[in-house]
Amino acid sequence: MTQLLAVVLRVDAFVARSRPLWRWLGQAALVVLGVHLAADHLDDLLTAGLEAIPAPWPDTETPRVTGTWMAVGAELTTVAWTVWALARTAAVEPIDGWRGWWGRRSVHTLAAPLAWAPLAAAGCWVIAMAVEDAVAPLWADAAAGAGWAVAAIVAWRLAASGWWELVQRTPPPSSWRDGWLGAVVVLPMAGLALRYGLPYHGLWASWSTP
Repeated sequence: MTQLLAVVLRVDAFVARSRPLWRWLGQAALVVLGVHLAADHLDDLLTAGLEAIPAPWPDTETPRVTGTWMAVGAELTTVAWTVWALARTAAVEPIDGWRGWWGRRSVHTLAAPLAWAPLAAAGCWVIAMAVEDAVAPLWADAAAGAGWAVAAIVAWRLAASGWWELVQRTPPPSSWRDGWLGAVVVLPMAGLALRYGLPYHGLWASWSTP
């Protein structure tokens, strides 16, 4: 019993020391879920746009394959940029209020939290749906509530904390144009997450139904 208690205490100490790493991994995984959800819709939009172009495609599947690979490229780019933006905050001293943030303003300073918010929120919604699907066979009446409860905890612990780190620990830029190239890809993906990755349409319909 004493040996078991010692092992448990060592594991607890390890988890306590590595908590920042686990939180960072959770934040990164959350935004990956949101980006993937947005990319699923980008795939369909690109395919439809390519099919509308009167081009001499080699076969009827070419627009779909091309659109899929374009969406994969945008997804990987967005994930890399967003995770890199979060990782950059680790070695940066926090800003001192509004003036400190304004002194570090750049395209990256604005784009990172703007992109993070809808992408992380879409990731929370993916988790809510997964929890609801897992609980439904066991307790159907509690499935939706369990999904929302878990999503709220994830939003508070991971989504909100990641957004705050991007704001409070934004790195000093070399120019106000820093980050513009990545923002060209990341912000449209964030827009897709905002449009298709959040359940506000369903919520509005349920609230407006008498």
